[in-house]
Amino acid sequence: MTRAEEFQGLRPLLSSIAYRILGSVTEAEDAVQEAWLRYEASPTPPDSTRAYLTTVVTRISINVLNSARVRREEYVGPWFPEPLLTDPYQDPERAAELADSVSTAVLLLMERLTPLERAVFVLREVFDFGFQEIATAIGRSEAACRQLVVRARRHMTEGRPRFEADRRACERLAARFFGAFTEGDVDGLRELLATDVRLVADSGGKAPQWATGYVGADHVIPVLAASIPLFVRIGGVMQPRQVNGGPGAIFRDRDAKIVNTWTLDFRDGRIQTIRTVSNPEKLGHLGPVADAWTVLRDMEQATKSGIWPPPTPDPPRASTSWDPSEHELPPLDESVPAAQAPGRQPHTVRGAERVGSYDAIVMVTPENNTAPSASSTNAIDHLCQERAGKPGAYVGDGIVGAVTAVQRLRAQTGGLRVADIGPQVALILREDFEGLTDFQPRDLHDEQVRPPPDELPAWAQALRREASPALHPTA
Repeated sequence: MTRAEEFQGLRPLLSSIAYRILGSVTEAEDAVQEAWLRYEASPTPPDSTRAYLTTVVTRISINVLNSARVRREEYVGPWFPEPLLTDPYQDPERAAELADSVSTAVLLLMERLTPLERAVFVLREVFDFGFQEIATAIGRSEAACRQLVVRARRHMTEGRPRFEADRRACERLAARFFGAFTEGDVDGLRELLATDVRLVADSGGKAPQWATGYVGADHVIPVLAASIPLFVRIGGVMQPRQVNGGPGAIFRDRDAKIVNTWTLDFRDGRIQTIRTVSNPEKLGHLGPVADAWTVLRDMEQATKSGIWPPPTPDPPRASTSWDPSEHELPPLDESVPAAQAPGRQPHTVRGAERVGSYDAIVMVTPENNTAPSASSTNAIDHLCQERAGKPGAYVGDGIVGAVTAVQRLRAQTGGLRVADIGPQVALILREDFEGLTDFQPRDLHDEQVRPPPDELPAWAQALRREASPALHPTA
């Protein structure tokens, strides 16, 4: 038998050992590949290929875990192991024990162990290695290995909650749960979930935090009942299947890309914990990964519109800022009434053409004793025909009186049939006063006042989407 054939025969065992030590499919595969490279490069064949390769994989995994523990301490949000769909190592006589050892709950308990304790626990308790083999694998004495096993067992026993032991009962319960979940059956969910059920998500800060820290049936059930109809509406699919040795599910978007995985914990005939993994870096080994942010936006769009796919939006419209003084406005030299367009001064005509070309208008007025300035109201009067029926919003640039100034401005333009869409902003500069009396300009002043007017073009562009035919008065 060639080295490659020997290695391939042992690969399922090596992968299973590495995954249980590391909790990562990707890192386990890397450890096994590194073991192969060392085995292939060794000048003489070892006396026992199995002993050699398990030793190399175990030591590589311990080293990787030592460095990974630092990263996991800095991990954003809850950390869960990478989902495992199929355990590469199969032993029909110990199927239940092997499945239990890759459950999310057990792997999380193993996070309490030191890397050496975890390696010894996996080799002894899961794969039934002898202490002499374990001592060789980790480079410790048999007595030290026995002590490590004792400590590991104690830590695992102390932290391990009492979960449901009957695997078939758990599978039946999971089937009922996913049925009720798919149908949005609130009463059915309440029968199946523990009163203190937890719904927790691992996104690593790289996907939406859809389910971080929901505790209690009264909080979890509304989330479950509301999310699945929206997910299905946008073409999403839930596939119940075994994940980490127990009942779970894979969620896919309309392109069959993976959004997240779920695993379930059971206790006393009810579901105790629902864990989801949506960090894309932990899903890549399962297949193409969806953009979870896009899925969330699609669900939000489905919520707002009630239809899917959403209607095609209008193309973006250009928006500009304009100072009426550029056209010698306000038109203080006009002698004809504002409503009489013929006979207006040329600069007033140019200003009227400019205003008439806009689809929506954001009006900015400085405070002037809680009222718009006379020149501003004059300009509005003489351009009333060009503003009529268009969406308008208002910004008061001043202190508290700007609110009143804006209210008077919108009252004036309302009389001129400007279609008021509602937004009203007043820039409050109280922070620039000491004791609300002495004006003390600081850098904060410019930072507060200037950004809002700079953002007005983008705001004006959004006004067109807010307008509707009902807002446009008829002549």
